Amino acid sequence: MRRLLALASAIALISFGSVAIAQSSASPKNKYLAGRWTVSAKYLISSIPQDLVIRVDGDKVSGTAGPFKIHGTVGSGKFSFSEDGEANIAFSGTIQDDGSLAGTASLIATYIEGKPMRKVTSFTATRPATKSR
Repeated sequence: MRRLLALASAIALISFGSVAIAQSSASPKNKYLAGRWTVSAKYLISSIPQDLVIRVDGDKVSGTAGPFKIHGTVGSGKFSFSEDGEANIAFSGTIQDDGSLAGTASLIATYIEGKPMRKVTSFTATRPATKSR
């Protein structure tokens, strides 16, 4: 009976230790990516700000960019995600030391002639200003 109790205790300690290690391995920078952002990128001829809402679950990224859903990955302060819509935009970048995001955005558009066109541009993203009451 004592051996069985000791074995059960050892298994419980190992299991809880594994959970603690898995939870502590998530980078604080990964968690920082979650939340609301305002993205600024020059597409074609103008710069259009876009609202971005990011959720982080481990190394998975989801959320919305304007009206489109996004999905992607994050790890060690680097991220990449794409929109699930007709806009067909892919983002990749890093979390900057000042707390902003920066990287490249690739837009793939189809024109009237049916020829795909790819435009790669840089982007930045910052937290939206909070409203004072």
